[in-house]
Amino acid sequence: MNNKIFSYEIEVLSPLAITSGEEIQSFEILKIGNRNFVLDFLNLLENEKKFVDLLVNHPEILDNPVYLKNWLEKLKIDYRKYIKLEFYGELKRNLKIKEFIKSAGKAYIPGSSIKGALRTLLIKANNLHKEYNEELKKVKNCQLKEYDDEVEKALFGNSYYSPFKFLRVSDSESIDYSYLNVEFVEVINLKKSKRVIPLYFETLKKGTKLYGTLDFGRYYDIVNSEFSENFKKLNILQNFIQKIRAHVSYYIDSEIKLFRENKSLKPLVSFYKYLRDIKLNENEFIFQLGSSTGYKSKAVIKLDDDAIRKLKELFERQQKGKKYRIKINQELFPITRRVIKVNESEWVTMGWVKMKLSQRN
Repeated sequence: MNNKIFSYEIEVLSPLAITSGEEIQSFEILKIGNRNFVLDFLNLLENEKKFVDLLVNHPEILDNPVYLKNWLEKLKIDYRKYIKLEFYGELKRNLKIKEFIKSAGKAYIPGSSIKGALRTLLIKANNLHKEYNEELKKVKNCQLKEYDDEVEKALFGNSYYSPFKFLRVSDSESIDYSYLNVEFVEVINLKKSKRVIPLYFETLKKGTKLYGTLDFGRYYDIVNSEFSENFKKLNILQNFIQKIRAHVSYYIDSEIKLFRENKSLKPLVSFYKYLRDIKLNENEFIFQLGSSTGYKSKAVIKLDDDAIRKLKELFERQQKGKKYRIKINQELFPITRRVIKVNESEWVTMGWVKMKLSQRN
């Protein structure tokens, strides 16, 4: 049996958010000066009966962090025993923080998130986005949420015969709250200044490392056997590290070229040059993972006039025939980027990681 099993190491290069669908509410945050503390409210309620009694009679204290702090002091409750997370910076009123996915209170990276990102990269790196677009145009009588499944089936067959069935990625190990931070993400328009909608994410800090396993099951047995004809596009997994590196390099260069023409985006140019200049060993590659990484990192489709028309038809069918005017500048799509402004001269885009694979015996 020729089954290659790898240990992976993922190192966070820029704040990484993989959201759980849950949100940290503003009343869970205690602000003291420039420091912000996310409280473990469940633990607080379980262990402080006098606080529960107070809330029953005065629920309004949750509307103002100053009142909350004052009442905790009056009740002689040491809030420091209930801190889950500490971070710095100004916060908007009534904010909500998108929470990082956790298991038993500890953060981890789901294997499905890693596999999904690698799958998209491999489709692009193997130049299958052209076939993807062609198949997209053929889809008929399909709901918007289902068209991607139809295209996948046309390209790779059903899930049993897809080459991606062989790619298996474990969840990472779990890590505690000390590796988490809260980041304010701004949505910037590449052409003009617009009002910023505040987005807050619980993120893994830069430099965090997580570990897991990646393997290809029986792929190498199948690819060299007479059964290979039963599967579509098995070669998509061949030399996958080199393919991903080449595609990511192309993507980074295209972003640099786009941003370089606008002086106000100079900090983004610097960040992408930093990514481009990272020295990688043969068993390493970088890519984007998680939330707020943008259309280009997630989508297989390369929009042309026909693809835009097809998406419009599907969207109108989903919306029961309502007509929508979709205007897209293909050269400047998408028109926005989500960035974290560390300071005026240092901006980063989210979710960049470095993966290192080591083959196991």
